[in-house]
Amino acid sequence: MNLLRTKPRETALAPTTMLSRMREEMDHVFDRFVREPLDFAWPSNGKSWMPALDVIDNETEVTIKAEVPGMTAKDVDVSISGNRLTLSGKKDESKEEKGENYFVSERHFGAFHRSLELPEGVDPEKITAEQDNGVLTVKIPKLRTAKPKHIAVKTGAKA
Repeated sequence: MNLLRTKPRETALAPTTMLSRMREEMDHVFDRFVREPLDFAWPSNGKSWMPALDVIDNETEVTIKAEVPGMTAKDVDVSISGNRLTLSGKKDESKEEKGENYFVSERHFGAFHRSLELPEGVDPEKITAEQDNGVLTVKIPKLRTAKPKHIAVKTGAKA
C-alpha cells in the first residue's frame, strides 16, 4: 500500500482564498494601468506624470479641470489643433535640503502631455483657460445651433 503525504488542512489554501488573492492582484494591476496607463509600455522612472482630469459637458460648454498642483500659469500650455485639445507642461522638482532622509516620495515631477478629442459643435475660437489653487480650468463654449423641436403627431381623420 502506498501512502501519500498531504498538507494539513490549516496550511492548504481554500479555493476561495486563492481566488480572492488572485482577484486582489488583478485589481492592483488594473488600478495601476488606469492610473498610469503608459508606464507599462514606457516606464518613466518618475520623469513624467499625468494630471487627473474632470470633464464636464453641459448644454452651453465643455469644461475640463486638471489638477496641476505646484505649477504656475507659465508652466502650463493649452493648445488646440482641429478637434484635439492638448494640455502640457513641466513641473520642476523643488530642491530639498541636503541631509534629509526620505523613505517614500509620491510627489510627481517632470513633464506631462495629455490630449483629448473634443466633441462636435464646440467653438475652438472662444476657448478660455484659467489656473487657480492648483487647478487648471479650460472652458470650451458650444456653438449656438438650433435646438431640436418636438413635433406632436396627431391621428388622422377617417376617410
